[in-house]
Amino acid sequence: MKTNFTGDISDVFACLAMLGTSGCGFEHQLQSVRMALSGFVADNNGFLRSDAHLAVVYITDEDDCSAPADSTLYGGAVSGQDGSLRCSLVGHLCGGSSPPASEFSTPLGNCSAAPDGGGKLIPVQTFIDEMNRLRTQSVSVSVIGGWPDDVATASYAIGYDPTSSWSDLLSSIPICKSANGSAAVELRMKQFVDAFGAAGKIISICQDDFSNAMTQVGELINTTVECQ
Repeated sequence: MKTNFTGDISDVFACLAMLGTSGCGFEHQLQSVRMALSGFVADNNGFLRSDAHLAVVYITDEDDCSAPADSTLYGGAVSGQDGSLRCSLVGHLCGGSSPPASEFSTPLGNCSAAPDGGGKLIPVQTFIDEMNRLRTQSVSVSVIGGWPDDVATASYAIGYDPTSSWSDLLSSIPICKSANGSAAVELRMKQFVDAFGAAGKIISICQDDFSNAMTQVGELINTTVECQ
């Protein structure tokens, strides 16, 4: 076995990851990993190996909002709306149509990611296709994100959240809440995970203790490697 790192991996992660939910509200989870792995950055060449397993783990409280570099989607605030809501209005479908920019609720099972990214976001299928073309022995994808424990009873909703700091703005109502905070539903991330079948898993981020979530991620990686 070759080892290229002898320190504490937690120290490295602490340097790479910022704790908390501050920062840009237009999350590019899928595009950031695409840029890191698909050959766009020359310095990353050699990271992927044909005899290695690639485990991708996303930890996020909002859905992916990846758009082309020349997108105008993020320009300017929309009066009366939380900034992130535009990502849902463009990237989601409920009953075959884009959700309205008004108070709205429907069973979560009626909603899914827009196949074409709503014409403004990068289609999720683009990220799926590129991940499948990577030269690795196997791939597993885990998302610890905005997803309910019980899909059958969950609702997709847009409205005014009295518990948030922007309660006067129309926004996506959290799909789940815990002592650690709340999260918006992640339909694009769910589509991405589902494309990898048994090698993909989405776990609710709304947990008071993440030990079980990390155990599930570890078991998925272990099972995926063993199946190769």
